[in-house]
Amino acid sequence: MTSDSAELERLAAKVQTQQEAIDRLTEIVEKVLEKPAATPEKETGPTDKKEKKEKKEEPINWMRLAGDERRQVWMDLARFVEDLVLRYKMQLELMPCWWKHNDVVEELTALWQIHRATFRPGSAPNANLQWLNTLYGSRKRMTAVFMSCREGHIDSALDGWLSGADRQEFEQAVQDGWPDR
Repeated sequence: MTSDSAELERLAAKVQTQQEAIDRLTEIVEKVLEKPAATPEKETGPTDKKEKKEKKEEPINWMRLAGDERRQVWMDLARFVEDLVLRYKMQLELMPCWWKHNDVVEELTALWQIHRATFRPGSAPNANLQWLNTLYGSRKRMTAVFMSCREGHIDSALDGWLSGADRQEFEQAVQDGWPDR
């Protein structure tokens, strides 16, 4: 009988330990459930609307991006572009060399940001139509850019724009008071 009582005591101790663990977990879960979930769209903090400041998304400026942030934005943009081509059947307007055309990169970046703003919770009811109108205009502009890339990429990048003489004339005009004269 003593071995049975020892076994019962051992089991009772295990049950007690398990119950304490369950009680601790229950307390943790209750605390978590009491707190409102923090989401990117909804700030937690002051409930007074005057004190709350919505985080506005800044426009992407490729000339200021560098390092890891630049690489991440490139990868995110590439995912958006692929989704855009597949969703809207844009394979005839948008060539695979899109990333080699700065003007197209800027256009697609703007589209990406407009798309994100359009489909964000709380957007205006007509935001979808504005998105489609914006997309339509972009498609026409990109088609024009890619006319030369139908058989493969044609580089349209410039090494420079103003010739030496034109640059000197411009700088002299500015020094002489252009356009204030």
